[in-house]
Amino acid sequence: MKQAQLFFLFFITTVCNGQQDMKLSILNLDTIFEENHGAFVLYDLQKDNYKVYNYDNAKTEYPVHSASKLIWSIIGLEEKLVKNQYDVVVWDSLRYPRKDMMSDSWIGNQTIITALNKSVNWYYFRLLSLMTPDMVDKYLNKLDYKKDFKVERVDYFWLSSNIKKSAFGQIDFLKRLYSNEIKISVETLEIIKKGLIHQRTDNYIMYSKGGLGPIDSQNQIGWYIGFIEKEKNVYFLDRKSVV
Repeated sequence: MKQAQLFFLFFITTVCNGQQDMKLSILNLDTIFEENHGAFVLYDLQKDNYKVYNYDNAKTEYPVHSASKLIWSIIGLEEKLVKNQYDVVVWDSLRYPRKDMMSDSWIGNQTIITALNKSVNWYYFRLLSLMTPDMVDKYLNKLDYKKDFKVERVDYFWLSSNIKKSAFGQIDFLKRLYSNEIKISVETLEIIKKGLIHQRTDNYIMYSKGGLGPIDSQNQIGWYIGFIEKEKNVYFLDRKSVV
């Protein structure tokens, strides 16, 4: 889904349904999603309510893929595998050669902020190589991201495709991250927020993270998760596409 459509979803749900005082409102967005069997969830923090398209799909868990880079960033910072926001990792063109599938923005040295913002795969391959199964297991439970998940090996693609969450689960984690109920350091939280900034205007700041990868041999899941600070309120959103 194009970025413009995502903003359209946000504004029609906040403006057109803004007067509803319900814990959950069902949206009809068939004309936007068309043949895409996805879901959209918006949570209004101030009103404590959800607006949902395709409720059953929003409850279904799918592989998190690159949305998991949020978790690897937290672990890296909390365990001091990343010293601070200025800690630069030099791109090794021999170990991680440029390929057709590599985004131009991935080329060059990276910090945790640029790597999270640009979703730089090679950076996270290296970061996870510094982690142990016990370390990953500890944080999946501590952060309540995926409790009781068996970490068989610390491999980016294996972990990101085997850890699954629903749209409601993603938003629940983002809410707890934002309020720091997950009890990470203030410095880590601020760095993570900087890495998630997608757009800043006079009226709002949008923080987001995407993810894309296979569900099976025939289908893919695309994630777009984040939150918007607007007019002293916070809106948490999850849009997922199943194609």
